[in-house]
Formats: sequence, structure tokens, C-alpha cells
Amino acid sequence: MLTGFTTKKLAKISNFFLVLLVIFSWIFSDFSQINLRMSDILRFPPEIQEARAADL
Repeated sequence: MLTGFTTKKLAKISNFFLVLLVIFSWIFSDFSQINLRMSDILRFPPEIQEARAADL
């Protein structure tokens, strides 16, 4: 049938492309949970809040 290809090789290749398609669909979809904005990634630590002691 397919010369040089076995069923296992074809299954591995198709599995790889399926996983790649799912990953790219998830990253570039609207409901992505991955934050791709570099401004949020590079801002570490987040804003520090000032703490004050109460006068007694």
C-alpha cells in the first residue's frame, strides 16, 4: 500500500500534527488561558502595597 511507511509511523505523524493543531488552536483562540502580553510577564514582582501601623 504505502511504500516505506508503516502504520505506526503514519499514526505517529498524524498524532503529532493533531497535537500541534490543538495547541495552536488553543493559543490563538479567544478563550485562551495563556497570557501572551509581555508587559504582564516582565512585571515582577507585582505592585507592592504600602503597609501602615495603626496609632493607638
